[in-house]
Amino acid sequence: MNNQELIGVKSEAKDSAALEALELRLYDQYDKRIKEIRDFFVDKLELFLNDKGVWNHIAKAIVTYAIEDGKPEPERTRDEEIEHLNAKIKKLEARNMRLEAENSNLHDETEILRDLLAKK
Repeated sequence: MNNQELIGVKSEAKDSAALEALELRLYDQYDKRIKEIRDFFVDKLELFLNDKGVWNHIAKAIVTYAIEDGKPEPERTRDEEIEHLNAKIKKLEARNMRLEAENSNLHDETEILRDLLAKK
């Protein structure tokens, strides 16, 4: 091995050591930053959970939702009930048609992708 080759090997070793040191510094900085972010979120979560106003708001929302969801529908005449049920049927049919169209599009895309994969 001549002098030029030895110099190249030594230079590569120094570069490699420098890269390893840089990698370790970057990892330490990354690790430190992740810990800072985690601590920040933990502090904010504790503040949020200890705020009684937040819990009161959540409790009111839950109660309101439960009451509205469990509330019986208003009394209807037979004709109103038929009209209400027909409206529900139309909504369900429209949703079904939309889902069928979406399903068809997804099926077509799947077939195209299968064809592409088969050609490769």
